[in-house]
Amino acid sequence: MLVHFDTFETAFPNSANQQNVSRNALNMLLKTMKKLLFIIIILNYSCNQSNDKLKVISKTDEKDSLKYFENGIEVTKSKHRKYYNSDKIDHYFLDISKNEVHQLFEKKDNITKNESNLLNIITGFYPDSSQIEGIEKVLLKLNFTKTSLNEKQKIEVDEVFSEKDTIKTAFAGCLPYYRDIFIFKNKNSIVGLSKICFECGVTRFYGANVNTDGFGIVSDMEKLKHVIRKK
Repeated sequence: MLVHFDTFETAFPNSANQQNVSRNALNMLLKTMKKLLFIIIILNYSCNQSNDKLKVISKTDEKDSLKYFENGIEVTKSKHRKYYNSDKIDHYFLDISKNEVHQLFEKKDNITKNESNLLNIITGFYPDSSQIEGIEKVLLKLNFTKTSLNEKQKIEVDEVFSEKDTIKTAFAGCLPYYRDIFIFKNKNSIVGLSKICFECGVTRFYGANVNTDGFGIVSDMEKLKHVIRKK
């Protein structure tokens, strides 16, 4: 007996519907799998990119912690920004006692201009930003001793004058006497200045590029003092 297709579908309507449902379900499944495959590929690519970035960061951190030679001098590369972008550092020092400073205070109205400048440098806020350029002539006139730091000393001082991971928590309760002054230069122009009292651990900064809150911890002050005082 011959059975026509339309007669077959009429005779068995459920079979045709089931085929359509199965076909639609298969198509939906294929579409879902394609979407999942696409997502997996994207995630895999992103993870690889992230891992590459992490590797680069890790290598950078590792490099920052390694010692290297600069102009024949072994140094440790700092991860922190320097206070001043300088190519030269000059250190000025005046060997003056507290008693001599007190005698200047007692002179009051009889004090000379040079003595007034000296008091303002040693105990006050001199120089301000408008007086920076001429400060070296003033210091030499007041008998400060000038020392131009060599390359090794400069590297060591720059390490101290840089951002810190620690915050200074102890502060001086005495009057500072700024006998030590560091002048930072770039292409012979002054870009910054720091006055330091090693007895109190107090420092005044002029022209610093970054936050100086972490400056003044004991280990850094001892290191800095060792660099400029050793013969």
